[in-house]
Amino acid sequence: MAAKPKSKRRKVKSEERERLQDTMLMVQSARETLAEVDPELVPEMTDIEDCFDTADKALKDVLRN
Repeated sequence: MAAKPKSKRRKVKSEERERLQDTMLMVQSARETLAEVDPELVPEMTDIEDCFDTADKALKDVLRN
C-alpha cells in the first residue's frame, strides 16, 4: 500500500497569527496562574499541565509556518 502524501499547510495569515499568538499568551498566563494554586485543590493538575504542553506545542508548530 502506498503512503499517503503529506498535506501542505497553508500559510498563516497575519490576522490568524495574531489570534494564535494571543491564544498562546493566554495558555501561558493560565499556566502561571495555576502554578500558584495548591495542587491538592486541583487533583487533575497533571492532566491540565499536559493539556497546556500540547496546546503550546501545537500553537508553536502552526506559528512556525
